[in-house]
This record gives sequence, structure tokens and C-alpha cells, in this order.
Amino acid sequence: MSSEHIKDKTKDQILDEMVGTGPVGSPVHEQLKMAIVARCTDELGARMAELGMAIKDSSASADRLGRKLFWLNVILVIATAVGAAAALAGVLSRGQ
Repeated sequence: MSSEHIKDKTKDQILDEMVGTGPVGSPVHEQLKMAIVARCTDELGARMAELGMAIKDSSASADRLGRKLFWLNVILVIATAVGAAAALAGVLSRGQ
């Protein structure tokens, strides 16, 4: 059996072909088993790459959110200081 026989086939297609290929342990059976392992490994590698990209995107998004929250806190500090100064000015003006 050449590798062309299993090229571009899914795991399920290869599993279907394993039925009736001969006894367990025969060369054809073992080659099909290894093809399934190779397909699983390829798919796992692809999913890991996708996961890496998702983590990278999430990290970038978290960085942007962190910067926005920092500036929001700066604005809130300034607004609080202005409000406190206005309240203090009002209290001091009533006292005179």
C-alpha cells in the first residue's frame, strides 16, 4: 500500500478502510493505523497554532483594555479633584 492510497483522506475514511484489510498487525493494517496517528498529530498541531493565535489576540486585547482603564482612572482622579476643589470653594465662600 503506497502513501498515495491514504493521501488527503480523513481519519474516518481511513478507519472505514481498515475494516477487512486483514488481520491486526498486518502491514496494511499497521500502515493505516500510522496514517490515523499522523492525521491526529497534524490536526493537533493545527489546533495548537490556532490556540496560540487566539492567546496572542487575547493578550493584545487585554493590553488595549488596560491602557483604556488607566486613562479612565486618570480622568476620574482629575474629575474627583475638580469636584473636591469646587466643594471646598463652596464651603469656604459660605464661611466668610
